[in-house]
Amino acid sequence: MLGVELICTDEACAEVKEATVFSLEELTLLTCDGCGCTLQSLNVWEVVEMRVSRPATEQLRRAA
Repeated sequence: MLGVELICTDEACAEVKEATVFSLEELTLLTCDGCGCTLQSLNVWEVVEMRVSRPATEQLRRAA
């Protein structure tokens, strides 16, 4: 997954937002919520999914 910072291409609007997409091709489907114009990407980064596990002491209590 990719995180993307986007800005509206309409200078009068210039709304900035962040989105999460699975591919760069998905960016062509995104439009500005404020005026409906196309969005231009400012920054792209890889999103790393993290899973939080329970602490070992809590798992031991459940086993007992």
